[in-house]
Amino acid sequence: MRAVLDRLYDAAAYVAASFLVGTLAMVLVGIVGRLVNWYVPGTDAYAGYCMAASGFLALAHTLKRREHIRVEYSVSWLLASAAMLLLSRSRPVLDYITYRFHIPDTPLTLFLIAGTVFLVMFFRFSIIISHLRDDNIALAQRLAILEYQLHSLRSHEN
Repeated sequence: MRAVLDRLYDAAAYVAASFLVGTLAMVLVGIVGRLVNWYVPGTDAYAGYCMAASGFLALAHTLKRREHIRVEYSVSWLLASAAMLLLSRSRPVLDYITYRFHIPDTPLTLFLIAGTVFLVMFFRFSIIISHLRDDNIALAQRLAILEYQLHSLRSHEN
């Protein structure tokens, strides 16, 4: 039974990957269609469906392999996304920031703010990883000291 479930989870991962390709295809069709003044109805909806299907199908495979991110990091991304969503819905705030910083376009303002938020998040995660690296080095050194002391005690007993 376990082998059947593992094959099912692996198949779900491949189907999820194909839905990601479908998302890319729908977005590209929409972009190219706008460039050549050729409207393809529903590409944004289909891209959204493909994205949702990809996320749900990949979730089973990810949870099976225990390759999920920690909750504290998920909450950080969730809060950053919620802040960006709120900011994108408050047009007067965006217009004020655009005017104040002399940015030529309001969507560009939102894009720059999103980029800044992600840079701050990545900087925060790099600091966390640096601290974890330092902690790993300290733990390895303590383990080496303990092994040396244990070896010394055993050699004195003999």
